[in-house]
Formats: sequence, structure tokens, C-alpha cells
Amino acid sequence: MDKGTPILCRCPACGGRDINLSEFFIVSDVYELRDGVLVGRVAGNSPQATGEVDGECAKCGHRWRLRKNPIQTAYAAAHFS
Repeated sequence: MDKGTPILCRCPACGGRDINLSEFFIVSDVYELRDGVLVGRVAGNSPQATGEVDGECAKCGHRWRLRKNPIQTAYAAAHFS
């Protein structure tokens, strides 16, 4: 998504719209051992979104877990409409 894309989200405590969103992903690294010694490591290259998003209001400091992911909703609206 590009800067300037509207994301519909408000703080449930104060109604503020200055919010930091944290979207969570699962990434797996693979470690290869030979006789108990690390011989190789491959960093995960295809993260999978968990669908979980936390919010923190920049105005009042309230933190919460969002029920719906507004980032995915905004992405879909920008690319599939």
C-alpha cells in the first residue's frame, strides 16, 4: 500500500485517529544441523499474516487488539475495487 491510503480506524477510548498499528506475521527460519553442529540457516522468505492487529493511540496511549484487520480491508479496497 502507498502512503496516503485511507485506513478506517479509531481509538475506542478517545476516538483519536492518530494510531500506530502492528500487524503480526509468522516467519519460519530453517536451521540445518550435522552431528549437533549448525551447518546452515535459511531465513524465512514468505511471511504469512496471522490476521491479528494491535493498535496504540498516539493521543491517549490506549492499546487494544482489533477485531477486524483494517489494513487488509484498505488493501482490498485499493486493489480489487
